[in-house]
Amino acid sequence: MVHVWTDGSASNNGSETCVSVATWSTGDGLSTSCHLVGAPSSNNVAEIVAAAMALCAWPASDLHLHTDSKLVLGLLWRGLLDMENDPWSALPWVAFHLLTPPQSHTDLHRYLLYLARAHQGTLEVSWVKAHVGDPTNKAVDRLAKSALSSPETEDVLALHPPWGGLTPH
Repeated sequence: MVHVWTDGSASNNGSETCVSVATWSTGDGLSTSCHLVGAPSSNNVAEIVAAAMALCAWPASDLHLHTDSKLVLGLLWRGLLDMENDPWSALPWVAFHLLTPPQSHTDLHRYLLYLARAHQGTLEVSWVKAHVGDPTNKAVDRLAKSALSSPETEDVLALHPPWGGLTPH
């Protein structure tokens, strides 16, 4: 079982000038991080992208994601399946802060659901309280904050299931 801690961080959260970062770490020195570009962002978007990056890194391994994001936890535990059964277009954008203009994150949700369904190992997800008790969660949080100067980028608009997306590219 591969244990991976994910985190997202943002400055000017939810505003047009928001800079956000997604990161993951295994706790034994293996980690990655990137700036998010291509759409208005927030810490919640960064948290979702961090989970997607971890799923992409281990597509066929038994994987245990540790997250301090209750949003990611809820999406992976059942929320994505519930949203799939309802009209995707009805997804609330307010969960990602008051973005101007309002942005739909339907493609990002669909991409995460695709990755979770395509995962060829077991997938466990657990919540850890932020900044308290878990040394690897604290380390990945520090990594996310320091990664704001990372040259690596991830285009959020390019993250969509292979059958295509709703967002114009």
